[in-house]
Amino acid sequence: MDFDTLSNKLIETIRNDFVNGSLTIAKNALRGLIEIVERAYPNDTNKLVGLVIELKKTKPAMSALQNVLERALSAVSSGDRFALILQLNKLLELLEKSTNDAINIAKEYITQNFTPPYRIVTASFSSTFLKFAKEFSQIESTEIFCLESKWAGQDYSVLLAEKLTQIGVVAKNLPMVAIGTIANCSFAMIGADCVSHSGVVNGVPSQNLALQCKNHDVPLFVLAESIKYSRKCNPESGFDLIDSSLISKIFSDDIFENK
Repeated sequence: MDFDTLSNKLIETIRNDFVNGSLTIAKNALRGLIEIVERAYPNDTNKLVGLVIELKKTKPAMSALQNVLERALSAVSSGDRFALILQLNKLLELLEKSTNDAINIAKEYITQNFTPPYRIVTASFSSTFLKFAKEFSQIESTEIFCLESKWAGQDYSVLLAEKLTQIGVVAKNLPMVAIGTIANCSFAMIGADCVSHSGVVNGVPSQNLALQCKNHDVPLFVLAESIKYSRKCNPESGFDLIDSSLISKIFSDDIFENK
């Protein structure tokens, strides 16, 4: 396929992805860019610049995607195809390390401050939390409760519970009417689409979960890679802004200088 065909396909794929977590979407955009550079590198690098700009427009409130593409834009400007491929692949490696570091920090804190078995409640869908749950359940007795998370006709808690079950994690759906039962949980943990000093953005009903955690004295943790940090978060439809006062701790890494 030619550059324009591949570019249009990538833009539509990213724009219409309402299932994957924000970092997975950012990684997919990056992988798509690498494929285009390898298979259909344009004679005019301005076309690549234009592609990155169009990708940024697909999800303007998603910090991981915006910050990743901003770094890609700087690399594209060099005009060296092979150097660009190396830089984009290096960025992918750093994103993977960022996720692993954040998860390891979370695991260390939890095992040092809480006693198993662990009953964890979460809301919305986070690919980073999914990976955390898989790793954590392999070393500690863990049960995940996925709070009903409906938006645009889809319940993301059902999707998350299914994926957790597929990878061997004990997971149950938690209807909104039973949200008071989180009082029996060890803690709550959510992912994030954007992190700022004032709070974090995550899919609905994260704000409701945060308020219930406060009412029941249940710690609320956020698991978010440093690439998700931004000076300001602007939630779009289907997302909540959770004030920092409701968050007990954010588990993050130091790979990217966005904080």
